Amino acid sequence: MKLHSRTVLALLLASVACGDDNEGPLDPGNTDGTLTASVSGVTFNATAVVAAYANGSLVITAVQSGVGGSKSITLGVYNVTGVDTYDLTDPGNSATYIETTGSTSLSWLTAITQGSGSVTLTTATATRVVGTFTFLAPANDISGATGTKTVLSGQFDVTPSNPQ
Repeated sequence: MKLHSRTVLALLLASVACGDDNEGPLDPGNTDGTLTASVSGVTFNATAVVAAYANGSLVITAVQSGVGGSKSITLGVYNVTGVDTYDLTDPGNSATYIETTGSTSLSWLTAITQGSGSVTLTTATATRVVGTFTFLAPANDISGATGTKTVLSGQFDVTPSNPQ
């Protein structure tokens, strides 16, 4: 049942991040923190972030809205025990990068595609999670994406909205 609830949480957060372009993916004034990274050499600076950290599970979805589309990064780390480095190749852990233009979404992910990476938590409390991340995400062929996205210098500082 743990895997099922983790999957539901990840899908819930991902669906919140994928709104239509008319309404924007998330309300930029209602964000849980900050997330920045370099995605294949291009700066990613989230305009909205949603984070949940409860029962050893951390899920962060960050969206960068732009004219005509959006980009998002989702990190999912499970069996979190506190400040430590977590390998994105461990079972259940994952990182996803999505580019959406109009109704087309292309995705690159560490899970299933033999990607790699890590998330390092430097602060991990119920009210604040701070850390860094890097990942190499091959294309999800089903989405039509090609190539690999290299995500470097990732940083986040979030105040989780813990679901009950």
